[in-house]
Amino acid sequence: LFDDTRHLIQHFFLPSKYSIVICGHSLGAGVGTLLGVFLKHNPYFTLTHDTNLHVYAFATPACLDYTASLDCRDYITSVVNNDDCVPRISLVTIRNLMKVFVKLDERLAQLGRSPTSSWRSTRAYLADLAKIDTDTLVTAQELLDFETEAREDDDHEHALFVPGKVVSMWLHDTTTNDNDDSSNNNSIKKTVDCRQGDGGLSTLRHIEVSTTMISDHGTANYKSTLASLIHQEHNDNNNREKAKQTAK
Repeated sequence: LFDDTRHLIQHFFLPSKYSIVICGHSLGAGVGTLLGVFLKHNPYFTLTHDTNLHVYAFATPACLDYTASLDCRDYITSVVNNDDCVPRISLVTIRNLMKVFVKLDERLAQLGRSPTSSWRSTRAYLADLAKIDTDTLVTAQELLDFETEAREDDDHEHALFVPGKVVSMWLHDTTTNDNDDSSNNNSIKKTVDCRQGDGGLSTLRHIEVSTTMISDHGTANYKSTLASLIHQEHNDNNNREKAKQTAK
């Protein structure tokens, strides 16, 4: 892709002082990221300070080492939606998740419910899955301890990271009181939070196993969350302006 576009960029876009904007999702985000890096550090021509190059990458795979991911923060912005598994998948995170699964299977084996042991234990495992109860296999703290132990020997030297400036956004429920005079008129609405950092964000260093880890990867869900975030920010700005006017 770089070879196919560099002549057009070198002989047309740069002399005409065009800005260069690269945008992609998922695999396209990874390709766009690497294309941006190649354009920024290429042997054929030099991008001057007057040339505005920026990559907007959505659901970007982990594709650079940590040093390289930090070096491109000025011209690459990666966006991660909720529990999207793609930006979190790497050899390191997959290996760590497998370690957690092994721990969980060991706990199931202790209870005689491991699906990998025998037909009898598999049947017990399936029967337990069919039950609706509050009995949990492990506590939240035990699961956190399993994940912490799995990451103790992470191979950071060969780990890959989401590149550039990273914006992680997620939806969560918030309770609002529709009537200040009554505490019974509470409603639940979706709120979008976001955090800016780099590929080393702790939330990106493990795979979030959830019911939305696949659907969160879709372009429609990215568009929906971004639209909600923009709408929410617009409302917040309006509320701040109204507060200023009231204070005057």
